[in-house]
Amino acid sequence: MGIFFKYSQRSIGIVKNISFSIVFKFFSAVLGMATVPYLMNAFGVRNYGLWLAISSFANSFYTLDFGLSNGFRNKFTASIASEKWLEAKTYLSTIYALLAGFALLIFLLFALLSPWVDWASLFNISATEAIQAQKALNWVTLFFCIKLFVSVLNTVLIASHKVALSSFIELLQIAATFLMAWWFSVEPNLNFDIKVAILSMLPVLIYLLSSFPVYKNILQAVRPSFANIDFTLLPQLLGKGIQFFFIQISAVFLFTIGGFLAGSLYGMEASAEFGLVNKYFSIPMMGFSIILTPFWAGFTDAWIKKDFHWIKSMIKNLLLLWLVYLILLIVMVYFSEGAFAFWLGKNGNSTLPNKFSFLMGAIFVALCGWGNIFSFFLNGVGLLRIQVLGSLLVVFGMIPLLYFFNNCLGFHYVNIFIAINVTLLIGAILGPLQTYLVLSNKAKGIWRK
Repeated sequence: MGIFFKYSQRSIGIVKNISFSIVFKFFSAVLGMATVPYLMNAFGVRNYGLWLAISSFANSFYTLDFGLSNGFRNKFTASIASEKWLEAKTYLSTIYALLAGFALLIFLLFALLSPWVDWASLFNISATEAIQAQKALNWVTLFFCIKLFVSVLNTVLIASHKVALSSFIELLQIAATFLMAWWFSVEPNLNFDIKVAILSMLPVLIYLLSSFPVYKNILQAVRPSFANIDFTLLPQLLGKGIQFFFIQISAVFLFTIGGFLAGSLYGMEASAEFGLVNKYFSIPMMGFSIILTPFWAGFTDAWIKKDFHWIKSMIKNLLLLWLVYLILLIVMVYFSEGAFAFWLGKNGNSTLPNKFSFLMGAIFVALCGWGNIFSFFLNGVGLLRIQVLGSLLVVFGMIPLLYFFNNCLGFHYVNIFIAINVTLLIGAILGPLQTYLVLSNKAKGIWRK
């Protein structure tokens, strides 16, 4: 790692975080991949696809925090960089209170509207399946809403340069999911909605159990308290938060809603295949995210301290790593069929996507990695206006593109990947351009906002 990162104090901290994160993420990736065959055996291919569609639908509510989490992240990092511990504690206490209120509001709205929704038509399933789907969705939404504010812990750890600890907590969540999936496979009498409820509850439980020792022993200086809640900070958090909100909406269209669209448009088996392609490429995507994650806070810290040389150097090094990442993706596409058969065993043949699906999935992951290099810098320094405009193009362009490709190429879930990849090209061009203009001091007008 020393080859890539000059030995400033900031770089050393990032290298340490990355090194430990690699270990934790490696075991997370192995357990995550090992979990899938057990879940497919426990659910069956169709119900596995239904679970992915339900999870995808519920996770789309993530945008309803109006970007508060990301708005908080930059404020919190800036407070820590300036060693303003009371200010950081106040921001943290306030974001917990605000997100708890938003979570309660979201769940109440869902509870009021849910009985009026035709779930059978929405998910493209039978009336009998819709009954169990609605029960499962109730559980998923409940635990997702709770997770909305308890997962602030993850944001705090990343913002305070403790990414390795964040990765360890994620490993605990995946390990718990693996154990439950194994149990489901040997206990076939559990109802579908109960299985979904348990899987949805696990991340919430791990976050809750982790919060107590973290705030007591590691982050005691910023430990949240009721006395430090200050709702007058809401306008500050919403200032950049609203812009993050629009970016989050586009992220839902690009990364979250695909499983739901695959199931709703092409059937639950298609949802399962779409999810499996994404899961197959999750290892390199996870690996690249290990390296990128500490840089959001690192870029914020360097920007505040006007260390522009460090920022330029790190972006160059990350681009070199992206080339290695790209080569790995090409290798994975080449060996995809054999790897899939080995991974899923007896389920491999019945759910094997075609080569073009793997190719489109690889392009999706490659474009995500490329775009994130620049978006992490721009997000970290609060330059969001161009990203907001790009996000609006994504939101209003993806569904028409999907409709166009369905008409031109036939009705197949791979069209979701194609539509997503076309929209990702927007960020792949605008992000590097704005980064170049900002770091060369040539940005003017909207490019500086």
